[in-house]
Amino acid sequence: MTTIDPQTADQVPDVLPDPWEVLCGTKWPALETACGSGAKVPRVLVRLLDEDLTVPERAFWYF
Repeated sequence: MTTIDPQTADQVPDVLPDPWEVLCGTKWPALETACGSGAKVPRVLVRLLDEDLTVPERAFWYF
């Protein structure tokens, strides 16, 4: 199924991409963050995908 994007009128899929595909397929060091390079971002985001619920809670302590 698809949805119409109200800003562009384009059809977009209703299904979100797999988080692991996005995490592994993004060139993080090429991105700029408020803290500098995006090189550290994957180490934080991978914690958000952890099944242990205490890990995502602490993920941003290390950013």
